Amino acid sequence: VLCNAADTNPSALVRQVADILLAKDLKGLEPAPAKETAKSSGAPLSAEQMAALAGIYWNRDDDDFHKILVKDGKLQINIGGDEFHTLKPAGETSFHVADVPWGDQVEIRFLPANSENPRRLEQSFGGEKADIFESAMTFTPSGTELGAYVGDYVSEDIDPVYRIVLQDGNLRLTRLKKKAETLRPAVRDVFTGDIGTVRFTRDSRQRISGLVLNAGRIRNFRFEKRVD
Repeated sequence: VLCNAADTNPSALVRQVADILLAKDLKGLEPAPAKETAKSSGAPLSAEQMAALAGIYWNRDDDDFHKILVKDGKLQINIGGDEFHTLKPAGETSFHVADVPWGDQVEIRFLPANSENPRRLEQSFGGEKADIFESAMTFTPSGTELGAYVGDYVSEDIDPVYRIVLQDGNLRLTRLKKKAETLRPAVRDVFTGDIGTVRFTRDSRQRISGLVLNAGRIRNFRFEKRVD
């Protein structure tokens, strides 16, 4: 997938293209024998087991987040924006992504916490090296806390102003020639959206002073908050 917009999510676009191009071929594949299916699939999880896995998981290297949640009685993964996928058991602690042609290529494993590490999520595709996400404390800000992030943010490198507004109880990012998008809280001072990860910074007095954007090929792009 080629695109000159740096904040494009190429992985999501590739999956959408694959869904379209491979749908006909995959539909015609003969189903695996019942014995093989039973071997590769795990038992359904109880509501308590699913709830124990739910939460925010953080890949510190890429400043990327996955949210695991229970929705409509199913364990689901939100990998950014409005992209939600159901997870289907593939073993005692491993899962594949359901209802998409590429889903069985994705393996997601949950590792319990130990004396050195919090609970972790490992994600690999096609048997490649896994990306590691650590369980993080979920941030549920109040309206007052959200209000502290509201303002205009500017960068020396680009002209457009990134404006953060509070609308219907959610932070929204508005910018020139782009649709406003919702920013969802991940951990303290960090929000995610279709644009990527927005990390707010604070000054020595703990006031919001700016933000750092990580979006696709854009890394550590800094903005300062305008002072009224």
